[in-house]
Amino acid sequence: MAPTTLEACTLDYLPPEIVNYTSYNNKVDLWSLGVLMYEFLVGEAPFEDTQVLTCKRIVRCEMTVPSYVSPEAKDLSQKLR
Repeated sequence: MAPTTLEACTLDYLPPEIVNYTSYNNKVDLWSLGVLMYEFLVGEAPFEDTQVLTCKRIVRCEMTVPSYVSPEAKDLSQKLR
């Protein structure tokens, strides 16, 4: 069930389906795992910005993986989203 408001949420881990209030399944957990993995590797959330821009970046999957992240970790992180 989608939250009634995103104001009370940690936006960084929300998948596009929840941001857009559309139906979703258990794959949203994999999305959150990918975001968490990115945060462990890079030290910051991949979509973090103002509330409005974070939501836009999540929906568009706009993220940059730094060059110091191994190709294998980058591949896994991107497959989880």
